[in-house]
Amino acid sequence: MLYLVNKRIMKNLLVSLLAAGILILGSASGSFAQGPGRRGDPEEMAKRRVERMKEPLKLTQKQETQLLDLFKKQSEEMSKMFKDGEHPDREAMESFRNKQNEAVKKILTEEQYKTYSEQMQHRGRHGHGPGGHGPRGNN
Repeated sequence: MLYLVNKRIMKNLLVSLLAAGILILGSASGSFAQGPGRRGDPEEMAKRRVERMKEPLKLTQKQETQLLDLFKKQSEEMSKMFKDGEHPDREAMESFRNKQNEAVKKILTEEQYKTYSEQMQHRGRHGHGPGGHGPRGNN
C-alpha cells in the first residue's frame, strides 16, 4: 500500500516538474529570439519606430527611408554602448539623445519636428510617443 502511495506521489512530482520545465524553456526561447540584451534586431526596432511615427508626423517616403537608416545606425550604436551588460553614464546618454534629436531635426520639417518634440516630452513623462516602448511603470 505504501509503495502505491509513493509511486503516485513520484508520478505527480515528475509530471509537475516536466510541466515546469516546459514553461521555463518556452519563456526562455522568447527571450533568446529577441537577441542580445533582449533589445531585438536593430533593423526591426528601427522599422517599428518609423511605423509609429509615420501617421502622427505624416512622413514622406523619403523621410521614412532616412529615419529608418538613422534609427538602424543609432540602434547599433546603442547596442555597443550597452555591450556586456554595462550601462553608459548619464552624460553619454544625454549626448547620444542630443545627437539623435539633431539628426532627426535635419530630416523632419519644422512643423513635424515640433510635433515630434512634443510627443517625445510626453513620452518622457508617460513612456510612449514616437518610437516609444510603452509604459515604464514610473508614471
